[in-house]
Amino acid sequence: MIENSTLEKLEFPKILTYISHYAITEPGKNRILSLKPSTELKTVVLQGELINESKSILIENFPPPLEYISDLSV
Repeated sequence: MIENSTLEKLEFPKILTYISHYAITEPGKNRILSLKPSTELKTVVLQGELINESKSILIENFPPPLEYISDLSV
């Protein structure tokens, strides 16, 4: 596990806040803000593959025309 002081030096919370602005739903935004880096190789490789797949989809197609959606689970 990475120490919080290391994450602060790397400005990890600041990066999560920046990324969270792209979330369409409130639960998605909250999920992004709660992320922690993983040190398990299997998890890192799997997540990397998912990111590459998502990136390919976005490059090949236009993103869906969705606006911000508030929390619908209430």
